Amino acid sequence: MNSGAMFTVAVVVVIALVGGLLIERGGGVASQNLMSTYVDQANGLKLQLGVNSSEIGPGQSLQVSISEVNRLGTLNNVSTANLWQAVGLSLSSCGRGPLPFGMAIYRGNVDASNVTSAKPLSLFPPVACPDFVRLITGYLFQPSNSMATILPSFGNQSPTNVSSTLTLTGEYMGAQEVAFSPGLYTLVAGDEWGSILFLNFTVAA
Repeated sequence: MNSGAMFTVAVVVVIALVGGLLIERGGGVASQNLMSTYVDQANGLKLQLGVNSSEIGPGQSLQVSISEVNRLGTLNNVSTANLWQAVGLSLSSCGRGPLPFGMAIYRGNVDASNVTSAKPLSLFPPVACPDFVRLITGYLFQPSNSMATILPSFGNQSPTNVSSTLTLTGEYMGAQEVAFSPGLYTLVAGDEWGSILFLNFTVAA
């Protein structure tokens, strides 16, 4: 065998091996990072919603990330507004805590035209929540990031990272968690300044 023929065989072998790796990685449920953002020009904030995959398999979990980012290169003092575009947005069994945003998941395709009439899934277990609710008047964001001091501040209060990451595996039927059933779902995130985001994902059969 001459050197030209040996080179051709070597190239074919390499291509076959690379192709095998690609096929192996492509098997199973497709995985794709998805991100949606809403920029509020009035207050300089950007709401971000991310999900780790556009499709999950039966019983697999979905990782959701939400953050509020100051787009300005200076301190940004933003007062609370209570301009929610969707009801029932939360981050835990006891609501949103001190954060100015929440999320929900709906079965089927939901958008701005029908989100107020759609019924969100129960994503968190029923628990007894504390009666105390902190009065929040605003957020003092650090320049160009998601760190903010929650106002009114108390003493030498450190800035809080205005972000949340949730791992969701299903919905709750009373106290029992049930895996997401196959089909199309809509993930919604919104903040109290009226920003709202929509991302679709599917659960494979």
